Amino acid sequence: GINRSQLLSFGQWLFEEEFLEAIPIQTAHISGVAYVIPYRTAPSAKGKHRIYLKHMLLTECGDTILPPWAFFLQCFFDTRGLRPTASREDFYEDGELAAAREEFAAAVRSHLVRLSGESPEYLKTIISVHAEAIKALAVWDKELFHLFIDYLAFETSEGLMTGAALKRAGEAVWVNNVLTFKQLKPIFMAQGRLLICTGYTSDHELIQAMVSHFELPIRPL
Repeated sequence: GINRSQLLSFGQWLFEEEFLEAIPIQTAHISGVAYVIPYRTAPSAKGKHRIYLKHMLLTECGDTILPPWAFFLQCFFDTRGLRPTASREDFYEDGELAAAREEFAAAVRSHLVRLSGESPEYLKTIISVHAEAIKALAVWDKELFHLFIDYLAFETSEGLMTGAALKRAGEAVWVNNVLTFKQLKPIFMAQGRLLICTGYTSDHELIQAMVSHFELPIRPL
């Protein structure tokens, strides 16, 4: 029964941070909330979470229970049915922990899907801040790929272009190396041809998926 405003206020009090969004998590193994960090973070960043096991603080590190793409989230939740390690500083890797990870991912996905229908402009703001994490999500999940691909931006010889713009662009070529892209960019610009750089994290997989799903006239160099 706690609304979004109350969740955000609680997150600000707990983590001393004004978050972009609060994602409620209520599953068989997890009860709590995942907060969307208001600034861009690196995949290697170690978030400071508050993760409890049966109401006792177990860890502030989410590496075991959170998926790798969740680096743009800061979480507060209580867990049930999971086994602690002997040191009681983390969770034991077993089927229950794997199920908890899947439940977490499904809850985040469901919330973002709902947000796309209720507040698409707000979702664009989140994507603009956390494009790298959202791209990793879209590679991992087909439903999220179809949801986000139109919003995601890619570097091209004509500047940044969204997936929606690339669908309308017609023939294009991609190159999976940033240095090669920079060398060839002026040539393609002079010829009026479109060159896409897929040398950044997740971009290669996403462009290939776009070509396959939407039968686009885009090919590798």
